[in-house]
Amino acid sequence: MRTYEFALILTQEAGKDDNQKKSHVEELLLKVKGKITDTKILGLKDLVYPIKKQARGWYGFFTIELPEEAVKKLDTLAKQDEKILRYLLVREG
Repeated sequence: MRTYEFALILTQEAGKDDNQKKSHVEELLLKVKGKITDTKILGLKDLVYPIKKQARGWYGFFTIELPEEAVKKLDTLAKQDEKILRYLLVREG
């Protein structure tokens, strides 16, 4: 298992509160056998420019542990998820 920083912007429709949006990320990680070790939620913010016709997005930063072979699968799932506007996955250390 390696440690990664998973930053993402979700649509407003991803859930009514922060817990629902965090649960959405947890469900995504369960599919690839990953787990969240730390969370930093910035909440709903205005976007500088529209992304997929959205003017606002929910920002979350997660420190996750993920098997190295699951990175491509997480990338594919994040691209296919309509609730994710943008994401970035960076390996730590």
